Amino acid sequence: MFDQKSVYALNKKDTDAIVCPDVTGKPRRLTRADFDTEEDFMFWKNWSDRDYQLQDNAETTEKRYTVSLSVLPETATMSSNPEEAMIKLQTQLETARVNADLISQVRSLVTERQFRRLWLFYGKQMKQEQIAEIESAHQQNISVSIAAAKKKIIKSFNDPRK
Repeated sequence: MFDQKSVYALNKKDTDAIVCPDVTGKPRRLTRADFDTEEDFMFWKNWSDRDYQLQDNAETTEKRYTVSLSVLPETATMSSNPEEAMIKLQTQLETARVNADLISQVRSLVTERQFRRLWLFYGKQMKQEQIAEIESAHQQNISVSIAAAKKKIIKSFNDPRK
């Protein structure tokens, strides 16, 4: 459910300011007066709106697809073979670790923009046109950016020196 008191909600409602948490975690308002130009303010306002939306979507997805063990019946969490359950858990943990390592490697090979676009395209399965709309960019730029990132990744992973 959408949290009406979240930083995302406060930022979205306040069109005359960028609402962001300060070092203590409390919401802080950055107004047009805090920026040199109206264009700077609008650029960062649009960026913050998109960034908070992506964060909110990720959190919502995680909540939607994560089930607390406390809501499952006790029999659902019990395994008839504890060794089998432990092996399965270890396999899942190892897979998660390998995936995290791969994501980290990919992130180090490409620019932040390329990584974000790759994540939206492959991770979130968004179309290039949708990404272009979110980023206020041309679809062709998105396509070129994704292709360049893929080329860097393939080159790095095929490098025999590694």
